[in-house]
Amino acid sequence: MTRATSDSLWQLAPYSRLLVADLDDDEWVVFDSGSGSTHVIDPIAARVLECIAERPTSMRGLLGDVARRFDLPSDAALISYLDSLLRTLNRKNLIQPIYE
Repeated sequence: MTRATSDSLWQLAPYSRLLVADLDDDEWVVFDSGSGSTHVIDPIAARVLECIAERPTSMRGLLGDVARRFDLPSDAALISYLDSLLRTLNRKNLIQPIYE
């Protein structure tokens, strides 16, 4: 399997049908009716899924959006967090990279 790069575009997995609900300011729940799985996520993960659901999005695009939305610096810590988050969401079969 080829590893996604920072320039890869991410999309929802084709069989994912996500319902996202805000439980409170710090927790969101995602139900994937495609797999029947439920996941508790943080607000940044909810925003990332929202962006990717709108259209395939790159790490660079997510970084800019998340930094603006949450008033965070676009630094190495945020890049590392997003990289880890994308890999986790991919392992949970919610998203997948588009290989070109």
